[in-house]
Amino acid sequence: MSNAEKVERLRAKAKALHAALQLDEAEHLYRGILELHRTDLEARHMIGVLRLQQGRAAEALAILETLVLEAPDHADIRAQCGLARQDLGRRDEALADFDSALALKPGNVLSLLYRGNLLREAGLFAQALESYDRLLQVVPGFDEAWFCRGLTLPVTPRRWNAIPAALVLPSTVAPCCSSSNAMTKPLPLLKKRAQ
Repeated sequence: MSNAEKVERLRAKAKALHAALQLDEAEHLYRGILELHRTDLEARHMIGVLRLQQGRAAEALAILETLVLEAPDHADIRAQCGLARQDLGRRDEALADFDSALALKPGNVLSLLYRGNLLREAGLFAQALESYDRLLQVVPGFDEAWFCRGLTLPVTPRRWNAIPAALVLPSTVAPCCSSSNAMTKPLPLLKKRAQ
């Protein structure tokens, strides 16, 4: 078996473990890829993502910033950089990363969602709404985007759209709709207003 075949086999196993949130095991396999191909961009990117998922944003950012220099046109790496900066409280830089990612890939889902959340938290509701609306054009059934949009509409001139936006949600809603991933509970209030 060639090194390229070994790398692809390891990558498939690592992705499966990563998707199952078996982060340590996935990292072991990503590192195995790097033993065979030490400059593998995707394996290094995924190790950065793992660091974010482990709550180690500073380590993630160190990895991801290096990768941005190597691959300046990689939108997903820029989006992950934005998430790391956001976790470190560097919101303006995070917003700039999300905007850069969107300039490279206008439908970047993470960038659209977290950009909207940052803008909403900054009180820039019309811009946040634009971000959620763009996201819903890319992924029309994205529950979290509908929920965040519903949070944003009551404080915009388009507030009359808030109740229909909230009512399209299923009974379970994604647990994240803030840049800090804190669960918010405005949905019962919106449903109460609809009655």
